[in-house]
Amino acid sequence: MKNATFEVEVSQEDALRFAELSGDWNPLHTDPEHAAKTMYKKTVLHGAFSGGLISRMAGIFIHGIDCLLHNMRLKFVAPIIPPATLTVSAQLISESSGVGRVEASVSDKNSGVRYVEAIYDFGHHDFGDICTKAKEKIKKNNAGTPVVLVSGG
Repeated sequence: MKNATFEVEVSQEDALRFAELSGDWNPLHTDPEHAAKTMYKKTVLHGAFSGGLISRMAGIFIHGIDCLLHNMRLKFVAPIIPPATLTVSAQLISESSGVGRVEASVSDKNSGVRYVEAIYDFGHHDFGDICTKAKEKIKKNNAGTPVVLVSGG
């Protein structure tokens, strides 16, 4: 079985940049004064930020450049309170006929506390085929309007 691990440091500034990109300005994630009144006492990293880390695992490590996510399931076990050094680990648990399944987790590097458990299913795509189809569509439309191809998770 294939395994992969990477580490990432997250800060409150990362949470604010994520809020900017996602538009999720929930004060639990972005306002230390508000968060101090909650059971967590500090701001909590967005759950979707963890989803991005799992997406990084899929697109860079398992399965890598030709990975096409079919689905992703996340279970939030404990809140991530920045700053934190995270370890993202994954193991390929099955792969057959071009599709596979991976189990992954996000944990605290120092304490080992598990924050997120994840499973994702993937297939493969061929960049050449996608680019060829996009070029054909551009020729058909011939409108002179730029075409943007968006793919991935």
